[in-house]
Amino acid sequence: MKRIKTILAAVLVLALMAATTAPLAVRAETSDDNIVITIFHTNDMHGRFVRGMEFNAHAETIGVQYIASIMAATENAILLDAGDTLHGTPFSVFSGGLDPVRLMNAAGYNFMAPGNHDFNFGLNRLLELEGYADFGILAANVFWNDTNELVFTPYAVSEIAGIRFGFFGLVTQSTPEVTHPNNIAEINFGCPVEAAELSVAALQALEVDVIVGISHIGTGPINEVTAAVDGINLIVDGHSHSLHGEGAWVNDTLIVQALDHGRRLGQVTLTFDAEGALLGLEATILSFNDDIDGNFDACPVMLELIAEIEAAFDEQTREIVAYTPVTLEHTHTLIRSYEMPLGNLVADAFQWASGADIALMNGGAIRDVIEAGDITVGDMLRVLPFINYLVIVEMTPAIIFDALENGVSRWPTESGNGRFLQVAGLFYTFDAFAEVGERILSVVVDGVELDRNDTTTIFTVAITDFKANGGDGFDMFEDLVVVYEGDVKSMVFIDFLNSDDADIAGASVEGRILQVGTEPVEEEIEEEEIEEEIVVEEIVEEIIEEIVEEEVEDEIVDEVVGLHIPANFVASNGAPISQVYAGQTWINLRGLAEYLGGVALSTRNEDGERVAHFVLYDSVIVTIVGSYPNIQVAQSNATAFRNVNDSWFITLDVLVELLGVELVLV
Repeated sequence: MKRIKTILAAVLVLALMAATTAPLAVRAETSDDNIVITIFHTNDMHGRFVRGMEFNAHAETIGVQYIASIMAATENAILLDAGDTLHGTPFSVFSGGLDPVRLMNAAGYNFMAPGNHDFNFGLNRLLELEGYADFGILAANVFWNDTNELVFTPYAVSEIAGIRFGFFGLVTQSTPEVTHPNNIAEINFGCPVEAAELSVAALQALEVDVIVGISHIGTGPINEVTAAVDGINLIVDGHSHSLHGEGAWVNDTLIVQALDHGRRLGQVTLTFDAEGALLGLEATILSFNDDIDGNFDACPVMLELIAEIEAAFDEQTREIVAYTPVTLEHTHTLIRSYEMPLGNLVADAFQWASGADIALMNGGAIRDVIEAGDITVGDMLRVLPFINYLVIVEMTPAIIFDALENGVSRWPTESGNGRFLQVAGLFYTFDAFAEVGERILSVVVDGVELDRNDTTTIFTVAITDFKANGGDGFDMFEDLVVVYEGDVKSMVFIDFLNSDDADIAGASVEGRILQVGTEPVEEEIEEEEIEEEIVVEEIVEEIIEEIVEEEVEDEIVDEVVGLHIPANFVASNGAPISQVYAGQTWINLRGLAEYLGGVALSTRNEDGERVAHFVLYDSVIVTIVGSYPNIQVAQSNATAFRNVNDSWFITLDVLVELLGVELVLV
């Protein structure tokens, strides 16, 4: 059916052998003519093939450049992968899975089983990639709907050092639930137990010495398969992202799995006597820091291929995918504390791509500003650099409340507040100064306020797999059933910005997130502070009189030229004098007052609200009252906001109107 290639080109082997600097404990060692064969294995790589590749690797990813060197240094070695391999990072998506196949070919992979995410490009593309592969793609339980014939080669035989190995593949039956239905519309996924039984029987009839299953099924379900089917010596598994250090034994079958994202390389050592009888199997796990760094150099042949792939990827990141007439501001603190236009756009993208009722995006995942002008792929990868993908889960209102409570649990402190949730499809109000766990005051979906105690109503919610696995304290998501798995989130955002549904220019703060309440007033206030609150207006008047006496009239305001302020001026509290937010320029009144020799005074009114007076020359130019988001400019109907530096900002337009002169940032 499909050809199976298991022999590396001699020139590649020689180049790989030159890459080793010291032997790791993976070389075949014989005792009394015993034969040792080593199986290396990976699973759930999700496109993370190259160590150190920007936007495309985990910090712990070992990398095929090192796996290739290990293979070359190991006598009688076999390399297997248990699926969810070809999709999951920008470079793998851009090449439609072809670059991962090229890397696997060069590294010397022998066989793989497809995982559910390997169907993300569609079945036809996966079959095309099989044609490019120098390794076998095995699946004994995937059938065409119309003929009930197998789609992939179910099993294969390969001989190494005189030992006949039989390999078969299995794919999770949950694949239709976690990839787009169009991707697998023509096929179905049969019972893995039945498929394993048929494969084992066929391989035994071919008189193999060892039977190895390569499965993308996951811990739990694969245990049921091995418990039901005799005769399997080894299962290399994936899907559950598990780490089996020494493996797990079920019904005389050793089951191994090597975590995910290329962070570990599994190793199984099989020892045979001189007659070919299997004496034992021993499993271990290799990591880069503990086992590879210092023992192996990166393979030079692989590095050449990687350089070619990275150059093409770099060119692709320059592609223009959208345009924005306004800057979509990203401030590290604000995106983790308040609703922001950029946060709304990203959440909208998740809701748009998934069709979910609600989308929740942790602010800490949004990492950079989008400047006005053309938007490139590289811009998107800087805004959303983490390699997480979209998933849909089902939640009750009770879980939604718990999630939102976690999101505001550390407000407004910067450290650890990456969990703050930007949202689409709902509105929520919280009191930042209430007790943690009791801060969410209301949640509204489609105009209906949700009940915190409702554990029966179901909403579909789009989140990232990072949160679905409990990241950022979202442990309330860990046991939820994933009903759909989508694309990498940066790709989702790119597709959304390219659609007719994305209103980039109109992105704004819409009131999806409202913070109410005020910071508690200190119970013990010094008498001097009380007096200052009582006579604050008198102090302001005195300061005004002093300023009027000291200022020379032509230094006050030049009505023709206006006020020229250095755009890079920073106030004494570290806040910049200006900031672009929601497409507008906002001016820091404290910084403005300091630069022009004025005064900023702050106190509280009888209602406990903050009151700030900004005095320039002969008048109080601005008085601001309230707490976010209800901060009001007393002299107009404009609003303001206060950041963590305790600085108040109003728009440049409003400030010009209040001053009566032009203000220019230079």
